[in-house]
Amino acid sequence: MPGLVVAPADGLISLITQAPPPPELGLDPAPLPRVSIFLSIFDVHIQRIPIDGVIRTVAYRPGAFLSADLDKASDENER
Repeated sequence: MPGLVVAPADGLISLITQAPPPPELGLDPAPLPRVSIFLSIFDVHIQRIPIDGVIRTVAYRPGAFLSADLDKASDENER
């Protein structure tokens, strides 16, 4: 259905906020909408593609393995 965006993951929405994109993506640092979804061990760990698009860059960032429900996990965890 045109204009529809579905969730990319099963789980619980834990935070909806504005945040700058990760610096390794080389995007404009202006804040963008961020929807954080926490997946427990009981959720299906499959990532879906919620909208049409083209992958132009893949970036890996080594990091920590903090509990995903901590605010700092988004900045410090491996991704």
